[in-house]
Amino acid sequence: MALSLIVLLFLLLPLPFNSQQDATLGQRYEAAQGLARAGKLAEAETELKAILAAEYRRLNRIYAALFNRERALEAAEAVASYQSQDSDLLIELASAYLEAAQFDKALDPLLKAAKLQPNNADVHKALGRTYFALADYEKSASALEEAVKLDPKDFNSSFTLAITYLQQRQFTNARRVFDRMIAQFGQHPQIHIAIGRAFREAGRLPEAIEEFKKAIALNSKFPSAHYNLGLAYLWNEGASAVASAEEEFKIELVANPNDFFSNYYLGITYIFQRKWEPALEFLKTASRIQPNNPDPYFQLGQVYQELQKHDLAIDVLKKAIALNPNLAHNKFQVTTAHYRLAQSLLQTGQTE
Repeated sequence: MALSLIVLLFLLLPLPFNSQQDATLGQRYEAAQGLARAGKLAEAETELKAILAAEYRRLNRIYAALFNRERALEAAEAVASYQSQDSDLLIELASAYLEAAQFDKALDPLLKAAKLQPNNADVHKALGRTYFALADYEKSASALEEAVKLDPKDFNSSFTLAITYLQQRQFTNARRVFDRMIAQFGQHPQIHIAIGRAFREAGRLPEAIEEFKKAIALNSKFPSAHYNLGLAYLWNEGASAVASAEEEFKIELVANPNDFFSNYYLGITYIFQRKWEPALEFLKTASRIQPNNPDPYFQLGQVYQELQKHDLAIDVLKKAIALNPNLAHNKFQVTTAHYRLAQSLLQTGQTE
């Protein structure tokens, strides 16, 4: 920015300065004016840019506290434009982009910051998260590997690094990271559950089952441990593991009777076994716990149809469709809901 424009902007600032912080800025501003009068224009411009960056930084934090992301981002961009070689400010700009889910824009300031401070763990952590959000798992792993070297005690970086390996089907590397985390942070049920869920999402169900069993061995009443094991049984062996899954969901509900997922999936296990009345009970409970979730209503529609209660099936299937009209939702569940709704309408004589 031209010096004349910077000076013009400062002429518009409210003076005199009142607070202690404002007084400090006022002193800096007067010093910059002195430099300009002395003909040291380059030095004056540098100081004025620094003052502007400080004020925009304060403005960024105010907007962030007010959850005004758009204004916060504008302020963060202004800060970086005046202090483009300050790695802390570049990280703040990247954070603003990440908050706004503008992941591709976060890369440039982070890469600049990494060059300025190659040993800054926070920069590599943010780079790893950004590449992960962009589904560039190879670069994400590279950045997170560096972050873990610089800050080996950071749980989140290690865990995300393991997930990047799973995304690349590098299961040995993922297992190595998980084992190191357990050795470092200790045997805790929540760690085994997190690892088990990661393996389950990656389709490595035997490993997931073992992790959930380890969590239960450490604390048999730990929330969601039995639910997660039950779901892994269902995903791993399907109908042949229904009895094992049913038992785990029941155990979970003894401790957590209002757990949505245990009620929902216990209802599913009864559907597998064509036990319609018990399925009805648990699916209705699930729909009460999460009344805006379309999935229990869809499953209830099937149960009501099997019980020849088509008027009730029509009601719940309409709810399922209204709550999520996306036809592709949950493996085209909504498409099937339309088909089932048509079946029940025909059964009640509503041909049109």
